[in-house]
Amino acid sequence: MIYTNFADAFGFTMALVFFLFIAFLPLFIQRKLHQKFVFIDGINSKETTPEFKEFLAMEERKFDKEWQCFYEDLRTDSRLTMMYNYFFILRRFFFSLSLFYMYDYAALQIIVFVLSSEFYVIYFVYCRPFVDN
Repeated sequence: MIYTNFADAFGFTMALVFFLFIAFLPLFIQRKLHQKFVFIDGINSKETTPEFKEFLAMEERKFDKEWQCFYEDLRTDSRLTMMYNYFFILRRFFFSLSLFYMYDYAALQIIVFVLSSEFYVIYFVYCRPFVDN
């Protein structure tokens, strides 16, 4: 790709950086949530010794201080409920991809938007991811 000026090259580079960030953010969130699940499973396991449970609880508190923003106000009793932000970002990502790649197909865009909204509502009704205040 040949750029005619610095602004074009900079704009393309920044767009690529943001695209990669948004594309890999759900994978990063999934990895951090998996670490949280490892702590929860270890603490709830009957085979874990009391000393190791205490160690896991201490490590979980440290983990919560750093990464709680991914699951704040979400129920932590189910893996599916804690993945709310993951699904939220994926939905937005597919929304923006459909706007970008299907700009000539308005009917197909509407179908994608309606289906993604329906799946999102089904997720909300089935999981009820938020803690009741």
